[in-house]
Amino acid sequence: MNENPQTIEITKVVENDEEKGTLIEKLPYLTHITDSCDKWDFIEKYWNNNYGKFE
Repeated sequence: MNENPQTIEITKVVENDEEKGTLIEKLPYLTHITDSCDKWDFIEKYWNNNYGKFE
C-alpha cells in the first residue's frame, strides 16, 4: 500500500487568490493519467465534462 499516492486535486480559485480556493475533486493520478493519455488530454477532457462546476 502506497502511503503517499499521487493525486490530482481540482480546485476552484476565487478572485485569482489561491488562498480562497475550494477543493472540487480529488482523483487518483494513475487512473486518469496513463501511457495513452497525458496531462493535457486529461485537462481538456475534464474541463469539457465539468466546466459547470466552476460557474
